Amino acid sequence: MQASKQEWDIRKLLDWAIKYFNTKEIPQPKLSAELLLSSVLGLSRMQLYLNFGYILKEKELVKFKEYILRRLKNEPVQYILKESFFRNLKLYVDRNVLIPRPETELLVDKLLTTLKENKEDILSANKTLNILDIGTGSGNIAISIASEIKNFLVIDDRVEENGSNKTDTEKVSASPGLWHIIATDVEKSAVAIAEKNAKKNLNDSEIKNLMGKHGFEITPSVFYDMKNLLKEYKEKVQRDFEKMINEFHNWLKEYRKTHAGLVLIEAKLKELKSKLKGAKGK
Repeated sequence: MQASKQEWDIRKLLDWAIKYFNTKEIPQPKLSAELLLSSVLGLSRMQLYLNFGYILKEKELVKFKEYILRRLKNEPVQYILKESFFRNLKLYVDRNVLIPRPETELLVDKLLTTLKENKEDILSANKTLNILDIGTGSGNIAISIASEIKNFLVIDDRVEENGSNKTDTEKVSASPGLWHIIATDVEKSAVAIAEKNAKKNLNDSEIKNLMGKHGFEITPSVFYDMKNLLKEYKEKVQRDFEKMINEFHNWLKEYRKTHAGLVLIEAKLKELKSKLKGAKGK
């Protein structure tokens, strides 16, 4: 008689995987086994232990074996499953971006706490709060801030002129002029992932804040190539500086009508304008 095929339930498979990872010195063997099996079965880690007797189907065993082999090559679980958790976010990740580190959550904590401590100054300034995230990768920092900022910039004792009954949190979240975040990355593949995560984790009003304007208009998208950003900033500075020189030159013309001795200053100013035009052509 042909030997019956061995059946694998969740308990047996977890025990085997954890021991196997231990023998191969795979970091966090228990956590790795639980996360991989949870993904295969579409269960939470808690649900695994509530369904110990579930016998896996052949296709589920094949998928789990594939994950085990990849983990044995020290491929991070996050890349295998193409997901990573950061604060209250579930993010898509692959090898085009770095895996968000738990320590980075402390950076977001610090920023949000600082906002709360300086809330009155920020709100009384009546200006848009601009936040720049350079090298955004998966977008974990920018998206976390966007999703949580409403809890730290709650508007106290403000009454809507139109008598709206919106809560303070809703007012902050829905206000496109109160805060704006720009997240940048030079890698187009990272930009695509960050945009995907933003749309997955943020509501419409938060996306509106992310995809608005920053001072002078730079992009209709939340994520922007830093080289283009710096180029546009340089061009703006040049335009502003040239405007200032022209205004000062016009003032000198008027001033010369009643005051002598400004010929040398005007000559130097013309020289400066000529140099500026030459720099713009480079």
